[in-house]
Amino acid sequence: MEKNKLKLNLQFFSNQEGTNENTNDNNDSKDEQDKQEEVTFTPEQQKKVDEIIERRLAKEKKNADKRVQDAVEEAKRYAKMNKDQKTECENEKL
Repeated sequence: MEKNKLKLNLQFFSNQEGTNENTNDNNDSKDEQDKQEEVTFTPEQQKKVDEIIERRLAKEKKNADKRVQDAVEEAKRYAKMNKDQKTECENEKL
């Protein structure tokens, strides 16, 4: 039975002041990696990227405006309905 027991070096898992120095080195290397991953564009490329972003933003704004307009129209339609028509309309949506 004694042979099957695992021997663990518990000090391996403890936090010591000496191990903090190693973590600082890891943080420095992460900062260096972030700097290396920085992307730069030429003015022509930046112009294209800006155009793509503008088109997508315009498209999303148009979709958002349409959803708002649809909600306003539905609210107006509900305002004109009586109680029975409202419940019937809600049941159709489900």
